[in-house]
Formats: sequence, C-alpha cells, structure tokens
Amino acid sequence: MLRQPLVVQLTMSIQPHAIAQQWLRSLADAAAGDDNKLASAVPELFAPDPWLRDLLVLSDDYHTSHGHEEILKYLSHESRLRSSQLGDFLLDTSASHGGAFVENGPAGDIIFLFFTFSIQQPVPIYARGCARLQLHGSDWKAWTALLVLHELVGFEEECHDKGTGNTGKTWKTSSEEHRELVEQDPEVLIGT
Repeated sequence: MLRQPLVVQLTMSIQPHAIAQQWLRSLADAAAGDDNKLASAVPELFAPDPWLRDLLVLSDDYHTSHGHEEILKYLSHESRLRSSQLGDFLLDTSASHGGAFVENGPAGDIIFLFFTFSIQQPVPIYARGCARLQLHGSDWKAWTALLVLHELVGFEEECHDKGTGNTGKTWKTSSEEHRELVEQDPEVLIGT
C-alpha cells in the first residue's frame, strides 16, 4: 500500500473556507477591541516572523511591518486599527478557487492557506486584502497579510474600454459585464 506523505494527508483534511472565515472573524474582533485586546490578538493572529503590508487602508501612506512588535506598534499607534472603523472582513468567494485554497510551500514541507477578502467599512472606501496562513500547532496564523485601498466611494475610477470610448462605467461594473458576456459564449482552445 502506497502511503501519502503527511503534508498530502493533512492538505486533504483542511477546510480552507472555514479556516479563512474564522481567521477573519478573529481579525474583526481585534479591530473592534481596545489596545489590550489587540496586544493579545496579534500573537494569536500572526505567525512568528510575520509580515503586514498596508497600502492606504489604515494610513495615508504605504507601510510594511515585520514581526509581532512592529505590527502591534503600527496597528495600535493612535488606536489606528480601532479608529479606522474596519467593519466586516468578508471572504471573497468571487476570486479564483472560491476565495480560499491550500498550497504547499516551495520545499513541500509547509502548507499555506491563501485567501482574499473584502473589507466593509462605514468609512467611504472599498478595500480588499489577502492573507497567507501557516499551521502552527493546531492554529492557523498569518505569515503574510496585505490590506489594499481599492477605491474611494464617490470617486470610482472610470473605465475606458479600448475601442469603445469612454462609457462612463466604473471598472468594476465593466468587468462584471464583460465576465457575464464571456460566460454566456465561452471561447475554448484545446491543444494536443
């Protein structure tokens, strides 16, 4: 009987959507709490030696934090995370693989769970993010997390389709219409 390596066996039992949604709920709880709750949440949410990259979501600048101390310092500075009023972190199921999937690390001995999410805020912005989690003991913790400002509400980027002129539609609307059109009449090239 051929026995599968432990990494393969473990990969088959992982439920990526459930794990991603639990991690996002924990992140939302930390965002809603005070600085003490945030201080205890950072090591629970982030793996040893983690990275957090913020592109205009929590501050007016690009920022990278490395390690628990830097991440906590960045998120708690002037109560940055709490004052940003981040609301629900929602798994982006419209992304490839339904928004969450498992991948093996380069050497095949590490398992990553990768997912994308959207951020709902009362502040008028559209934000998105992604995270790569690693299994530490029985807990999934973020090795990398990225927060990205997507658009400002009321100032959405207009879509300028090549060859069709300025339609006045946002990129998101145009992209959704294009996706629906392609799904109705797909073009497939199958090679041998």
